[in-house]
Amino acid sequence: MALKKKNGGFELPIIGLRVAQIVYSGRLKLVFDDAEQSRLDLDGAFSITRYDQTIRFEPLSKEAYMCGYDILSLGIKAATGGTHGTLLLVFENGWELYVEDGPYENWHYTKRSLCNPSANLYVHGGVGQTSY
Repeated sequence: MALKKKNGGFELPIIGLRVAQIVYSGRLKLVFDDAEQSRLDLDGAFSITRYDQTIRFEPLSKEAYMCGYDILSLGIKAATGGTHGTLLLVFENGWELYVEDGPYENWHYTKRSLCNPSANLYVHGGVGQTSY
């Protein structure tokens, strides 16, 4: 499965999906409502912009976990992994989640094919690049 190039980055195939589940096992994981239950792991610091305020969260903090529940059931309007390791999600209500590039892989998107394991999609962002 290939990613679409868009605006100097890659469009993740989650547009129109909703955040169906929040999993916290030391880091925040968003699980989407597609048949494959694709997921986005947030391993680095991220920011949420809402109500004209931007708040930065550390992935291991309880505040990050609680913030996850604020976005539970929200639909994805835009999802772009920048070529230099950034990630931007725009939710249907206008809120934005942004992950900066960093010295480590800060985010991982996984979509496993139900029928063909060779069609699995793994996208990683950080260390100056987005790769898949």
